[in-house]
Amino acid sequence: MERFIWQEVPVYDVLGNRTSLSLKEAWITIFNVKFGVFLVFIVVIMVLTNIHGYQSVMPVWRTCILWSVCAVTLIGFYQFFHFLGATLRSYQPDFRVYFPLVGVVSMTLNTILTRFHAELLATETLELPHLAGSLALNIALGFTFESLFCILIHPQIRAHLLATGKLAKPDNRNIRIGSDRFEVSEIVSLHSQDHYVEVITDNTTTLVRARLADFLKELNDSDGILTHRSHWVAKRAIQSIDLINGDGITTYSMKKIPIACTRRQMVGEWAALQGLTVNQISGAA
Repeated sequence: MERFIWQEVPVYDVLGNRTSLSLKEAWITIFNVKFGVFLVFIVVIMVLTNIHGYQSVMPVWRTCILWSVCAVTLIGFYQFFHFLGATLRSYQPDFRVYFPLVGVVSMTLNTILTRFHAELLATETLELPHLAGSLALNIALGFTFESLFCILIHPQIRAHLLATGKLAKPDNRNIRIGSDRFEVSEIVSLHSQDHYVEVITDNTTTLVRARLADFLKELNDSDGILTHRSHWVAKRAIQSIDLINGDGITTYSMKKIPIACTRRQMVGEWAALQGLTVNQISGAA
C-alpha cells in the first residue's frame, strides 16, 4: 500500500503542461492552507458574480453553502479519478491522466449534483433548461480554475512540501521478483528481452524471468524514464540526452539507451520536469 500511495502518475493540464502527482501528495495538498484559501477564493467569486442567478431563488448564505458543497464535491471527483489513474497505472505503466478530460466528466457530474442541491436550498423549483444552459459555462469555469491551480497554486504548495520534507519518499524501496530483490536506488537500467528482463545495477547485471511492467509499476517518474517499450533508465544514471542525432541516452557507464521516435517529446518533457540542466539535453523534440 505504501508503494501505491507514493506511485507518481503523469498528469497533463489544460495547457498541455506535464507534471507528476502521487496519491500521497494529492492528499496532503487538499489539506494545505494555500489550497484552502484558493477554494474560498473560488466560492467568493461564484457568489459575487451570482453565476447562474441562484441568488434570485435563495438568500446569499444559502448560495455560499451551495458553492462550497460544489467545490468540495468537485475535489472528491478529482481525487477519485486520480485514484483510478494510479490503479490503472499499476497495470499499464504508460497510463496518463489528462486533467481536461477529468474536468469535463467531473464538472458534468457536479453540475447535475449542484442542480439537485440548489433545488433543496431554493425557494422554488428550477427548470431543466437551467441545467443544460449552465453545463458549458461550468466546464469553462472548471478549466479556468483548474489552470490557475496547476500554474499558480500547485507549484507553490509542492515547493513548500518539498522544503518541509513532507514529500520525502521512503529511501529503502526495493523490488522483489521471485527470489531476487533489487534496491531501487541501485538500479541503473532495465531491458526487456522476450520473457526476461535484464537488470543492470551499480554492481551487477542480472537476467530475471519477468515482465518489464512488473518493475515499472514499482517505479516513479522521479526514478527514471521509459525511453522505449523495452528500455528504462534511471535518472541518476543519465549523463546526456540526445533527442536530435539519434544517440539516445548515454549513462555514466557509457551505456547507450535508445529513445523511440514516438517517445522523444515525452522524454524531453520528463527531462525538463526533472530539472536536468540545459547542457544535459542536446536537442529538443
